[in-house]
Amino acid sequence: MGTLKKWISAILIIGSIFSIHTLYSAEVIVDNILVKDSMTFDVVLNQNPNMIVGVQDDVELVVLEDVRLAWGILKSGDTRQVELITETALQPNTQYSLLTLSGTEGSIDFETPAGVEWYKATNFMSMKSEDIESIEILDDRTILVTYRQELQSFNYEFKLFAEVAIEEVRKDDFQLPVLTVDMSSPLLSETDYILMIIDMRDAEWRMIQFDTGIYDFKTQIFEDEMTEEELRDLSMYLDEELSEEDIRNLENSIIEDEVMLNAAPEENEWNIDEMATLISETDPEAWAATGILILLTLIINAFFYRARLKRLSFSL
Repeated sequence: MGTLKKWISAILIIGSIFSIHTLYSAEVIVDNILVKDSMTFDVVLNQNPNMIVGVQDDVELVVLEDVRLAWGILKSGDTRQVELITETALQPNTQYSLLTLSGTEGSIDFETPAGVEWYKATNFMSMKSEDIESIEILDDRTILVTYRQELQSFNYEFKLFAEVAIEEVRKDDFQLPVLTVDMSSPLLSETDYILMIIDMRDAEWRMIQFDTGIYDFKTQIFEDEMTEEELRDLSMYLDEELSEEDIRNLENSIIEDEVMLNAAPEENEWNIDEMATLISETDPEAWAATGILILLTLIINAFFYRARLKRLSFSL
């Protein structure tokens, strides 16, 4: 579906022509986003557009996961590099966009392959002297970011977004102002997302104007969602039929792992003294009030939504 920069550019272009070709006297507003389960959510509008019942082929939506960054480290010996640590594992075959919001200039779009570890992407799309030069994924939670310029600021802010694939958008009831979005990939529990409405047309193929076109929402806890540890255990045996002996061995290995962890927890802790600098995350409730941010550092100088911004800062 293209890059995040293309989507933002599309919003700007659509916004410039809405006032001429819109059917509705007032802007359509998204009143609510109701998450039904990990694969489906409803978009509730403040008015009912004239749209046919069924799958909406003339609607283009993008769902972005706001990937949480736990902390980061300035690389010792190289004033152009930062290691960013994510709270959740980076996913294969996924489009990401990394933005430097403050402290320096830089952004990059990249798509992970089937194996994310040691993947490297170079920013060939930018010729700017100050920008992100490349990223390298050291493991499924660590991104090494290399800038073209030296890092001299005392505080930095980053955002990392991941595209979540959409299967289809449909309208189930002509009388209700509700669009249902079915996902190709599941949404995660208690995770922040951004819905971007790139293009939406009614039954007469007229553009529908929205107030911003960018809306944030957060998922609830999904009862059927497995933990990462459960998924890792399951992935080891997806292609195997376990015997009773295999099950007993697996249970024993889990018990042994728990005993080792309880006996020597210090072996599993980070050596904090060796960290050059830490990045800490602000209160998500404070982030909820930040509103709309104008991202001047983007290559396309586009407007983007700074919804419930979780700031990451560190000092040199």
